[in-house]
Amino acid sequence: MTYNTNALGFFRDSTKYKNNRKVFHQWVLDKDYDVYCFQEMVEVNKQPLDIEGYTRLSSLKTTKDDHHLGLFIYTKLPIVRHDKIEWAFNSYNRLMWADLVAGNDTIRVINVHMVSYDFAYHSVRQNILKVKNALKARSWHSKLIERFISESPYPVILCGDFNELPQSYPCIKMRRILNDAFATSGAGYAHTYNFKGIPIRIDQVFTSDELKSGNYEVIDEPLWSDHRPISIEIGRRDPGE
Repeated sequence: MTYNTNALGFFRDSTKYKNNRKVFHQWVLDKDYDVYCFQEMVEVNKQPLDIEGYTRLSSLKTTKDDHHLGLFIYTKLPIVRHDKIEWAFNSYNRLMWADLVAGNDTIRVINVHMVSYDFAYHSVRQNILKVKNALKARSWHSKLIERFISESPYPVILCGDFNELPQSYPCIKMRRILNDAFATSGAGYAHTYNFKGIPIRIDQVFTSDELKSGNYEVIDEPLWSDHRPISIEIGRRDPGE
C-alpha cells in the first residue's frame, strides 16, 4: 500500500490527532499488508509510531515545533538494507528505499514524495512562481530517481506522492524504465486526490519488468487525508510471460 496520510490530520486539528493515531494503528493491522509506504506522516513530539508485527523505517525532517514529518516504510518482510536521498535540507520531500526479501527474491522498494504547489495564502504572482519552482524541482527529482533506479541491483517497486498527473514529464520519464501499475492492473479512472473539485491521480506505482502487478485498487474510505490510499499485489513475473 502507498498512502499520503496528510499527517493524520494533525496540522488541521491537533486535538483529534491522538484518536486518529489510535484508529490508524488499528487500520494498518486490519488491512494486514506486507509493506506500507506512507508519505507526509507525522510523529508528534518525535514519539515513534511503532506497529506490532512490522519493522518501522523512516526518513524525516524536524518541524519548527519539533515534530517529525516525512516518509515511512512499514514492512513484515526481512530487510537487507535501507537508506534515503534528501533532495533539500530538512524538507519532507525526499526519497527513501529498502531492499526487502520476498520469497527467494530481493526487491528494492522506493518511497517518494515530490514537491507540491502549496498555493495557500499567497498572491497570484507568488503562486505562479511556486508553479515554476515546483515543476523545475520535480523534473530534476525525476532525473535523480531515474539514475538511482538504473543502478539498482534488484527489481524495483517505485511508489508515492508524485504531485504529477500520469501525462506529466516525470511520470512519462518513469514509464521509460518501469511499468505503470495502473496501466497493467488498474481499471476506471482511479483518482487519488481532488484538486478544487477535480478528481486526479497524482499518487503513482511503478514496477520493473521482472515484476507483475494485480488487484490495483484505490481505497475509498473516510480517513484522515485529502489523498486516497492505493493497494496492489506485486510478485515475480513467471518465465516466458
